[in-house]
Amino acid sequence: MSNQSGHKFTSKYESTYADFLKDIYSSRVALIREFEKQIGKDRTHEILKDFYEREAVENIRGLMKGANKPLESIEDFRRLMKQLSTNEFSSNTQTHDYPDSDPGTFRMCTRECLWADVFKELQATDLGYLMFCQTDFAAAPIFHPRIHLERSKTLMQGDDVCDFVYHWKKQT
Repeated sequence: MSNQSGHKFTSKYESTYADFLKDIYSSRVALIREFEKQIGKDRTHEILKDFYEREAVENIRGLMKGANKPLESIEDFRRLMKQLSTNEFSSNTQTHDYPDSDPGTFRMCTRECLWADVFKELQATDLGYLMFCQTDFAAAPIFHPRIHLERSKTLMQGDDVCDFVYHWKKQT
């Protein structure tokens, strides 16, 4: 850790992506497990799901507000999703491929997900799913009201892949 021209609080922290996520989420998982004991698992999971869905929706709203132009097609959405997956953080924490898609559809398979690995190690994939996977359904129509997500598998739930299938719904 060095910072030659600024305050020590702005120094870079050297860590692996895996250790970084474990450092963040191990104490959160412990806190959530305590809430499960105190107020019950169902109520805790309901609060967690609602909170993380709101956060995801607000994050996507902010992203789309800052976009150069609104999405006009599934092709625009495909380009955006591919662009988002190439930033340094995403490309070091997930591996995606993009199978051929029918017109009006965008398919994305996540083959590796560091969040799934970390939450498996923390024995908290039930929480990881609520915090990071379930939110995708609430976030999809925020990109554009015509976008609908279907998914039958997630790495977080022990499957071999996360199989995202986004549809550009016809206008009614």
